[in-house]
Amino acid sequence: MITTSAVDTPVRIVVNASDEDDPGALTFDDPILYPPTGVPATAATLSRVDSDDVDSQAKYDLYATDPGAWELVFTVRDPLDHTYSTTPYTVSFGEDKEPCLGVTDPAFPPAGAYVVVDQLRRFSVETVLDDLDVFPLPPADDPYLGPARFRWFLDGAPLDVDGNFVEIDPALYAPGTQHALRVEAVDRNDQPLCDSALASCEDRPGCFQRQTWTVEVH
Repeated sequence: MITTSAVDTPVRIVVNASDEDDPGALTFDDPILYPPTGVPATAATLSRVDSDDVDSQAKYDLYATDPGAWELVFTVRDPLDHTYSTTPYTVSFGEDKEPCLGVTDPAFPPAGAYVVVDQLRRFSVETVLDDLDVFPLPPADDPYLGPARFRWFLDGAPLDVDGNFVEIDPALYAPGTQHALRVEAVDRNDQPLCDSALASCEDRPGCFQRQTWTVEVH
């Protein structure tokens, strides 16, 4: 079995065991953790997160700072000291991927279309999907997740806004003019995006880090 996750976030592993002769009288040895090739064992920590008392279930958190496939072997022991070891269980950690813009208001129009602005109009990003940095904001005391950040541009010029929305006032622009309102989602890695001349950036299918509304003032 293989579980996948991003580095710097824990994976919860639940191990269940049963014994018809001695139900509820099983103990778990310390698991054996094998690092990926070329990665030091110190790049991950494995900790038990439930009681160490005799039980038929054990829960562990595996946390890794280096990518790769980590293998674990679990051993359960009965009162007669008979043991059973599992086949290797693999947890594959990958690099933190770029964030994805999620729900927006309004939705981005199809190519060639535009959003009419004839009164003060708010443009907002309601959700950002990411392995580590998300929106809406995670709880302040979350030890792993952080907030996604935003960059806004109007006609290529950066706006002095760091929140999830901007407002366009048509009174500030000539009627009939069109303007490009761009937003970018940024995580803690702040990786370079595509050419700044492009209206959108798509790191992987369906995952946009940059999108642009075309706005027409009426």
